Amino acid sequence: MSAPPFIALGARRARAMASVTPVGTFQVQAPPGTPAGSLMQVTAPNGACVQVTIPPGTPPGGVFEVAMPPAPVVVGQPVVVGQPGVAAAPAPPRPSPLDASVGPNAWAHGLFDCDGLGCFDCLTLGLFGGSCRYCDAVAWSGVDPLQFNADRGGRCCIFCLAISIEVVPCQAIAAHTMARLAVARKYGINQTLLHACCISCWCPCCAFRQVEREVRAQEKLRWGCCGFSAGAAPVASGA
Repeated sequence: MSAPPFIALGARRARAMASVTPVGTFQVQAPPGTPAGSLMQVTAPNGACVQVTIPPGTPPGGVFEVAMPPAPVVVGQPVVVGQPGVAAAPAPPRPSPLDASVGPNAWAHGLFDCDGLGCFDCLTLGLFGGSCRYCDAVAWSGVDPLQFNADRGGRCCIFCLAISIEVVPCQAIAAHTMARLAVARKYGINQTLLHACCISCWCPCCAFRQVEREVRAQEKLRWGCCGFSAGAAPVASGA
């Protein structure tokens, strides 16, 4: 007399030897000594575990077919499409606009490193529309200090409005500080938040000119009647 199914299940948990068949099922071999009607746990070829009942009339050690279960889904582990089993690399965190820049480089030109026109040229960055040159340089650097995710022309216009039309107190100083830090991070220049804020507040024209000349040197830009264009030689000191 054969043992009841629940006794057989409690006594053993057999793993089946499985092979795929072309009709959406797979074959399972009943363990020797396990009667028909017993429950057993099997692992499908796709890795899914399922409990099956040995059909009536299946002799011990006999083979029977089982429907293929759905493949198991791993939750919380993103997988790259087209590369099964390869976990996607997490995206690097986006720096805050006020994060300091820790880099090995220094600014290509000093804060008071005036060029041929002396202080007059620096003052034009704060007067008579000269700030357009500064805004265009920040846009050409590729940074997005205000994080509007716009193209180069859009970044230039938005940044120009932010430093020209003050809606809240110290808005222009904050925009200048974020732009200076963003440019410093882009080119690996050592720049602290406190230093960037102080010189943007107390020496704005010199600070703007320093950033503009840095971008010109790094991106090899030429200034023309309609803004900067690419292809110029690097800006040398005093030029």
